[in-house]
Amino acid sequence: MIKELFKKAHATIGYNLQLTLSKEKTKYIVPAKTFNDDCFKDLFATKSTTTLKGGEKIYFIPNCILPRFKLNKIKEADFISVVKNIKSADVIVYNENAIDKLISKRYSYYIQCEDYTPIIKEKIIEAKEDNPNISTDKIKDVLDLTIEHPNDFIDLDWWMLSTEDRSRYNGKHYWTVKEAHLELLDFLVNTDKPFIQDKELQKYISNAVTIDEKGYEEINEMLESSDDNNSVLAIELMANCDYETSLVYLLFLLKNHGNTLKYKKECSHVNFKSLLEFLNIKRNWYYLNIDHVIQILSDHKQITKENMDIVLALGKKDDSIRVNTNSDYFVADVITPTEELQKAMEKGCFVNDEEKEEEDVDDNDDDENETEDYPF
Repeated sequence: MIKELFKKAHATIGYNLQLTLSKEKTKYIVPAKTFNDDCFKDLFATKSTTTLKGGEKIYFIPNCILPRFKLNKIKEADFISVVKNIKSADVIVYNENAIDKLISKRYSYYIQCEDYTPIIKEKIIEAKEDNPNISTDKIKDVLDLTIEHPNDFIDLDWWMLSTEDRSRYNGKHYWTVKEAHLELLDFLVNTDKPFIQDKELQKYISNAVTIDEKGYEEINEMLESSDDNNSVLAIELMANCDYETSLVYLLFLLKNHGNTLKYKKECSHVNFKSLLEFLNIKRNWYYLNIDHVIQILSDHKQITKENMDIVLALGKKDDSIRVNTNSDYFVADVITPTEELQKAMEKGCFVNDEEKEEEDVDDNDDDENETEDYPF
């Protein structure tokens, strides 16, 4: 049970005699050396499945990206049922960024409560000596907590320390978990239940519309329209389409209309936020450029000849790909994909350095065979 290794860490706000408790920010911590960096990243991969048989009870870990309307389609077909108690679930649904949402490693300053108690008492005495009428009501709440929970930890306020004490209490790295997530993390580490990634559920959803070239042009016109009703409809079409099969057109719509979409209240609705989460561009999504489009296509293994044809056509049309364009993936003088991008098109994504070295070895064995650039 890993939860037994964590210690409660109380949060404070303010400083010096104005120090007060912040209960909503309470965390649980453990020194970073307790676990290696990869132990949580591999948590889902070792027990993951990619299919459902039907009839399963599933539980969604927080921050999954499947929109509610799509989930309702699966439920209405009686394919699965959703439970709120993880212990009742047959399968646990997770998002690829779930672990980062549940636990993180941070450099922080904490002090054990029993060590903080005498420091606070001394600070109060010094303050009263300087000004007998000074109020110490706020910091007394912190003092009471350190006395009642000597084995817990608490945020360290450096204003409370003398110069000599500051050299004794150095910060260090901790694994930190929100209070609400500790039980969940402990269950996930110890359970034998299978996991399935949220994007795998997309294949069980029927009737999701694909945005093709015609649909892209229609939505583009809606977003350029001054009629708010058209904008609302366009946002709904984008949020409710099949993300995977509409990916290139979705990215260009976001790239070209982000500066106006960011002011639309409909973009704060759960379905549109799910789209942004799926694309992993939740922050500053309205500043997409042509290289962002390529990077996201690579993340989804969709750098294909067909998609590159669409990217080139749309990029030339909206002038995001042009002669002397500032891009890592398109040659400046002639508008054509770089060598790196052409190689990626063969596999659907970019290759890492190790894979490149293996390819170089193969190329050296066959120097006499020349290859041409991928034709468009």
